[in-house]
Amino acid sequence: MRLIRESRVRIAGAAKRKLEFAAIKKKYVIQSNYGGKTKNSIPEAAAWLYVRVTIPGVGIVVEMRCPPDYPQEYTNVRLMQCVGVMGWTKKELINLENVAKKSQAKTVSEILNIIHEEVQKNQLPVDFAKEE
Repeated sequence: MRLIRESRVRIAGAAKRKLEFAAIKKKYVIQSNYGGKTKNSIPEAAAWLYVRVTIPGVGIVVEMRCPPDYPQEYTNVRLMQCVGVMGWTKKELINLENVAKKSQAKTVSEILNIIHEEVQKNQLPVDFAKEE
């Protein structure tokens, strides 16, 4: 019975993840894959779900790592880094990461929304390289 229950929970989680990623694709560019073993990686790294999302018009790629059971209630999304591709300073990117990490967001969608709102709120560079 436990095996059947666990299977049902995992299948339902995969369906929720598919729906969430489909909704994200309507607004952002998303790429996801399960990690593989790389040089010096921990053995568990192969099980992680890696998600990279590009926020169009902003020039930011958000990299996250999720447990394979994401989006179950006991899983947490880990923001790995924000990468700026259009004139972002390291300080601005670190600020975005800190805001997202302090927010206690639990889903990929929540992290993306927080970062996008922070960019708009602070009028950080959008659609062009920052002039210095």
